[in-house]
Amino acid sequence: MLKKLIKLVTNNFGLKILAVFSAVVLWLVVVNIDDPNQTQSFTASISVENADYMTEQGKYFEPQDSNMTVTFKVSAKRSVMRYLSNADFRATANMENIQETDGVYRVPLDIVATRYASSVTFEGKTRYMEVNVENLMTEQFPIQATAVGTPAEGYAVGTLKVAPNILKVTGPESVVSQIDRAVATVDVTGASSDLTDSVTPVVYDADGNEVSSDKLSFHIDKVTVAADLLDVKSLLIEIEPSGMVADGYACTGVTINPTRIAVKGNTASLNAVGSIVIPSERLDISGAQADVVRRIDIRDYLPEGLELVDASAHMIEVTAAVEQIVSQTFNIPSENITIQNVRNGYVASIEDSTVSVTLLGLRRDLDALQADTIRGTVNLSALDGGRHTVPLILDVDAGMYRQDEAAVVTVNIEQDSGAPENGREPDGGGTGTGGTSTGSTGTNDNGDDVRPTGGNHITNGNAEAD
Repeated sequence: MLKKLIKLVTNNFGLKILAVFSAVVLWLVVVNIDDPNQTQSFTASISVENADYMTEQGKYFEPQDSNMTVTFKVSAKRSVMRYLSNADFRATANMENIQETDGVYRVPLDIVATRYASSVTFEGKTRYMEVNVENLMTEQFPIQATAVGTPAEGYAVGTLKVAPNILKVTGPESVVSQIDRAVATVDVTGASSDLTDSVTPVVYDADGNEVSSDKLSFHIDKVTVAADLLDVKSLLIEIEPSGMVADGYACTGVTINPTRIAVKGNTASLNAVGSIVIPSERLDISGAQADVVRRIDIRDYLPEGLELVDASAHMIEVTAAVEQIVSQTFNIPSENITIQNVRNGYVASIEDSTVSVTLLGLRRDLDALQADTIRGTVNLSALDGGRHTVPLILDVDAGMYRQDEAAVVTVNIEQDSGAPENGREPDGGGTGTGGTSTGSTGTNDNGDDVRPTGGNHITNGNAEAD
């Protein structure tokens, strides 16, 4: 039986081998025709491993491609390829394998298939993730507390405290070096009592721009800010100038901008003060011939225990107005001048119809003054008959005007032809305005009263007008 089997196998052995080979080739041809190899591109997300390795080296890195993806080609049978998708591949960048050539950093990517791994062939060279690398930097910044919003009416923010008060920041040197300060902000909108809040600190550069924290890490996430609320009071600002202006000039007033300023403090401190008085030496006008302007830091003169509500509004402007004193001549009508104390038995009159006087004052005050509104008096006490030059006393506001030089009036004093024969009159003398003054009335030949013309007349010491 065995001999028959061996004979059957070895009979036409070459033909049988050829038949087997042909069958295999035919099978391969059929398989390749029905299930050929295909090549297709896929995209996978890149995951980073061992990132701490760079931190331990004192380095910071970030991928140049912010999408963190890689595209590659794979080959597989059509029967396999039809079931593959992007989700079936994983790309890993191990930072321990980072390479540097001429300042260019890259990390080789390990791309694997999570399904059909044995049926997939990756084409092309090794792919890399290029990264930017710079020194890692850690700095500490004091945390400044600040408030936003407006408290309830009559209240203002007092002391602000933050805990903890130090922020440790770690990140790339190019970013950390931009940081100027760390700030924790509390919202006090509508607050009327002390409050606390937990807030996230924010870092700013020297220009006040917020520095993005995307590449930074803080050693704490939150800090606590406590805000004290204080009472508010508006105080008047006062100052008097010191010194004397130049000759021929006058200080016409002091203006303060602002005239009042809001301060905050506890109730006792606010009740103890009514105004802020700035020393006069801060506004020295000695020898001034023009306005004197001073900018003054009001904080230097705040009473103890008080602060400004608006810390930025600490400068005030004080102006002492200095104007030149000018002169102007006025011709006063003689009827505006009252004659006083004419001796009994005499009459007096002003020789000229107008009297010239020169006044000193500010231009605007002199322009507002009219000659026919100026009044004056002359005193003829103890003067006998004749022509006399006597001082003129003007009735003007001494605070606005003063005489440039003494003004005089020429008056004529004559015996009153209508006086009693015995020349006796009641004591007391008489007064008059302009014209002629007399101590009595006379009668004509018909026995009628006669009053000399020329303005007011004096009868028994009292003035009567025509």
